[in-house]
Amino acid sequence: LNVGYAVLGKHDYRWWWSTRSRLSGYFDILLQHPKEYILNILKNALSSLSYLYTLLFPWLPALLYLFYLYIRHYNAREKVKIAVVFAALAFYNLILIQAFVFTELFLLHVVFMTVLGVNTLMEFSTCQRKKDVLFFILAIIFVFFVFFFLKVFLNKDLVKLILPIFTIYLIGTFIGLMILVVGVLTNAWNHLDTDDTFFLRVYMRIFSKNAHKKQFTTLFVFVFLLFSILTLSSQSYVKMSDYLASEKYDNGQLADVDIICALLKKYDPELSHKYIMSSHPGYAYHCNSYFIHIPVINYSSLEDMVVYKNISSKIIEDSPIYPPPEKNTQLKADYLILTQVDIATYFPQFSQIWEENTTLIPSTWNVLYKNPYHVILIEVR
Repeated sequence: LNVGYAVLGKHDYRWWWSTRSRLSGYFDILLQHPKEYILNILKNALSSLSYLYTLLFPWLPALLYLFYLYIRHYNAREKVKIAVVFAALAFYNLILIQAFVFTELFLLHVVFMTVLGVNTLMEFSTCQRKKDVLFFILAIIFVFFVFFFLKVFLNKDLVKLILPIFTIYLIGTFIGLMILVVGVLTNAWNHLDTDDTFFLRVYMRIFSKNAHKKQFTTLFVFVFLLFSILTLSSQSYVKMSDYLASEKYDNGQLADVDIICALLKKYDPELSHKYIMSSHPGYAYHCNSYFIHIPVINYSSLEDMVVYKNISSKIIEDSPIYPPPEKNTQLKADYLILTQVDIATYFPQFSQIWEENTTLIPSTWNVLYKNPYHVILIEVR
């Protein structure tokens, strides 16, 4: 369904409610429209690179260092292990880019790269080679360069998205570089190729003369885990908070959700077994009721809309309806919720619904709540 929406529907909502009835499945799209299918994959591949860079920005130096270790120091067995893991991740990416991509699809990458990045940093913390230290510093400088390149040559929206992550990362990197500077000043650099590691000696000179390697590694991993948690969760937390707290999320499709749900729960004791028809399932979720999606078809009346008139059974079978209706059962919503977004985007023919004496609402129906030009709740009778 999503592949067809992106490839054939061209992100046109009519795909869900009419066009897709002419196709039986995924291979129909692939065989009948191979050119459009391939172009869509290439476009999504480029978009996914942008998402990955944004999400994994704090771990880029560690990943570059891993690549360096893979080429220069890992044995054949270690190379095979890493190659298998990245091959599996590449296959997962190939599945993702079939239809369309967005930030939440790449949460698995964040978890995976965090684990891999911490493991790489642990190896780096016990390195004994001066070249490794230099490479990691160069990787940090390279990431800075890429960020400023984006700031100068790309649009400001992308920079605003990356900037909070970059700021936290910059603080952590600054602390790391300061430890390097202290280590150089304490003459640890001159003894780099001895049995002990460079970073362990720096730590011992700064914190304790009797520190053990295990203590240092634990501290090192803890610090970088802390920075990774702060960095990778800050944007997710802000986005989730906005989603739960703001009625303007999704362009107003959840307008007055708290008021409406409180009203319905008080009005209808049997609400948990009634269907709420809306474009956003959040209303039914917060009201603890059944859900039926508004059919986005050019209806001329609300009566036809609430019963899915002229929609084929094939489309109804996999439409967003919970719980799914039984076969040969007439669909009908018990409550209808329309927002200004719905009217402006899908149903301009119902723009007069906000008026006091509108004829669009049948006389037998009951308007339970109306916030003009925001949202209206109607009981279907």
